[in-house]
Amino acid sequence: MNLSRLDELQKTLLSATDFSTVWRYFLDTFGDHDEFMKLGQPARHELLLRFLDTITLELYSDSVVSEPRMFYLAEQRFLHGTFNLGGRFGGLFYFENTDTGLVVIGDLAPSHEVKYARFRAQPVRSQQRPSNN
Repeated sequence: MNLSRLDELQKTLLSATDFSTVWRYFLDTFGDHDEFMKLGQPARHELLLRFLDTITLELYSDSVVSEPRMFYLAEQRFLHGTFNLGGRFGGLFYFENTDTGLVVIGDLAPSHEVKYARFRAQPVRSQQRPSNN
């Protein structure tokens, strides 16, 4: 499996305005291939779970993320996975080197709507205030 195509996925994600094409590229190139699915190690990524909760709450305030399954490719610093959101199927991927990812959620039938959210993690710097002493 040619993992150098992850670089192309990342470039596409960073510059995209149509996220359906980014997701389609991920599925066509990696997501539908058993060989790729066997490469990652099961992972739990607390930052991504917090992002997922925040994003899904904005989109669907009546549902809670359940059954998250994430896989981490350490050498590529890439994480991908799936989750359930009140019967809706969701997927995600995340690049640690740019702290950028994509969340995708398919709506409940009979709707064919799919919602996309690109996100970027940025560290919050603590602002220490001088003591009043």
